[in-house]
Amino acid sequence: MKEKINHKLRVFLIALSAVLLITFSTFLFCTWKYPGTVEEKITKYQYTQKANVDYEVVLKPNIVYDEKTLDMGQVYVTNFVDHINTTVNYKFSGDREANIKGNYSVIAKVQAIQKEGKDVKIAWSKDFVLVPLKTFNVENKEINLNEQIPINLNTYAKFAERVKKTTGIMSNIIMTIDWDIKAEVETDEGVIKEELSPNLVLPLGTNSFEIEGELTKEKEGAIEEVLRSTVPMNMNKVGFFGAGIGISIITLVFLIFFVKGYAPTFYEKEVKQIFKKHGEKLVALDNEITINQEGLISVKSIEDLVRIADEICKPIYYKNVGKNDKKGLSYYVISDSRMFSFKLKPTNSINC
Repeated sequence: MKEKINHKLRVFLIALSAVLLITFSTFLFCTWKYPGTVEEKITKYQYTQKANVDYEVVLKPNIVYDEKTLDMGQVYVTNFVDHINTTVNYKFSGDREANIKGNYSVIAKVQAIQKEGKDVKIAWSKDFVLVPLKTFNVENKEINLNEQIPINLNTYAKFAERVKKTTGIMSNIIMTIDWDIKAEVETDEGVIKEELSPNLVLPLGTNSFEIEGELTKEKEGAIEEVLRSTVPMNMNKVGFFGAGIGISIITLVFLIFFVKGYAPTFYEKEVKQIFKKHGEKLVALDNEITINQEGLISVKSIEDLVRIADEICKPIYYKNVGKNDKKGLSYYVISDSRMFSFKLKPTNSINC
């Protein structure tokens, strides 16, 4: 014997089971067909490089300092400064021997800076080559470069002053010294191209100054190889999706072959509507009610019976009557001398 459920509910459950079956089947196929990969990076060649600029300020004989030089990171009186000795140290170091080659140069750039709000504009700029392009080429694990350059501030300050007089532009003058170092390293695992550009910045034409800039630059790098491998199939996922497929199939078979859907009849809908709308006024009868046919008045609808009950302030009694296909519901309102009734008879439900 087939179980009976609401037709719409049966259709919904069948559709849901079919969707779940397709979903679980798709996931199971993807898990089997595309198990996934993992990536592992293998370092084939590793290196570090560092460029560092040191300086000391050489003083003229003066009435303040007994020392001939001042160390880095101080405030310097311009009239006491004879020149600045700068030294750049560059080191490239790899984990094994390679062909290390490249070039470097040193440029002093004198610029007139004008500020307009937050914007900084360059009124004029002049480059001075302190060290022309030099090359290097070694077969080794590392290379060390060292270059010493004296900077005569007075020479550049006089040049800036001449430009001021010629142009009439009154601007802040700064000098930036750039060490431009380029390296190309040929290894057995490939070619590396790197650049480092430390710099030193100081003002010109001021009574005192501080030296700023990016004095140290350092960088690490590596040549890496990415290895991709297929991961084993996830058996937990396979088991879960397989169980989902099995449950979906069983549910579909049961709903299609062992469950019959039916559409609610007008009687069932009417009974449900009556209890929903007037349930607080209804009283169920357990025993048979004595009916005086002479005083019995039948009304056309449950709404008529409700109005009568409201007018005489009486409850509405109801009882199941009849058997099998002839059963129905009878509703009664009993007054002192009369009985009002409404009978609701069922119609056949539609099987789906």
